[in-house]
Amino acid sequence: MKRNIFILLIVASILIVFSTLVFASGTSDVKDYIKGKFPVIFNIYLAPLGKLDEYEKEFIDLLQNLPEEEQKNFAKEVYNNGFSKEILEKIKKEDIITKPETLLGSPDISFAQSDEIDLTVDYWKGYVSDTKALITSPLHWDSSDWMKAFVFVSITGVLYVFDENIQDWVQKNRSSTFDEISSFAKSFGEAYILFPSLGILYLYAHLSEDKKAKKTALLSIESFVVTGIFTQALKFTGHRHRPSSGDSSNIWDGPGFSTSHLSFPSGHASSAFAIATVIACEYEDKFLIPALSYGIATLTALSRVNDNAHWASDVFFGAGIGYFTGKAIVNLHRGKDNKFTILPVITEKCRGILVEYSF
Repeated sequence: MKRNIFILLIVASILIVFSTLVFASGTSDVKDYIKGKFPVIFNIYLAPLGKLDEYEKEFIDLLQNLPEEEQKNFAKEVYNNGFSKEILEKIKKEDIITKPETLLGSPDISFAQSDEIDLTVDYWKGYVSDTKALITSPLHWDSSDWMKAFVFVSITGVLYVFDENIQDWVQKNRSSTFDEISSFAKSFGEAYILFPSLGILYLYAHLSEDKKAKKTALLSIESFVVTGIFTQALKFTGHRHRPSSGDSSNIWDGPGFSTSHLSFPSGHASSAFAIATVIACEYEDKFLIPALSYGIATLTALSRVNDNAHWASDVFFGAGIGYFTGKAIVNLHRGKDNKFTILPVITEKCRGILVEYSF
């Protein structure tokens, strides 16, 4: 019975957690034809196209010429309703409207595509759409995505087998120094510490008009919330007994609403990595920031084993949920790669050069 519950939990975990892998890796079930043409999120939305025919290729070629927001709208329409010739005709009309001659006639035109976000209705709606995208993404996995899922579950399984041995070794070698470090690191997985900290970061960013810091704060909050949903769903599905209970690592009570025995996975580890990953991705050009972010998150995760609050497999799996969800949230909101483009413009009204810099 206990073994069956664990197998059931692992299957549920694959469907929930590893849905983030396709976003984190930047791969999807889309043909080579569209690789590199759009940000990761657009590739995901276009995945339902499957094997591309001439009409779909024409659609993709036209889609590239539109402003980023329009690209996203059309890509979402394909994702939700499938491709049709009506969509192709619609994008043809849109492409005519946004021809260079019209753009050149507008003195206010900005060629820089911004991925700035703020506390708007769309931001809160993103919680629902992003979560939906993560949960349904296994429908678009390719072999490499399933392999990553297999590897991650396998590592969790190996740790699960040796959980009690690892726990015994850690507790035998526990010291006051480790306890002090754990007491400090544990705070970075506590909601009452994380939420105010991110709120302060957002307030600072708003007052100083620091767009990157503002985006980091908002994406960190979203990552924390979405990760928390996944983590709590798994906790209440398995009801694994904690090592501090004195019970075996194989004791699972199964699905229920009891607030006792919620060892798998570690909420502290998932929360710490959910936020650390967003911060590390947004400031990946600053070596020290990612190093500190992941370093603190790792200490937070290890503190749970040291404190006898979680098994090693709880911590590893929780860290994975946070990491992959954080990566997914960042990729869902990330615009195109930096690119400088010079294009010739030849129309009936004028001839010239269109300079575009996307960042």
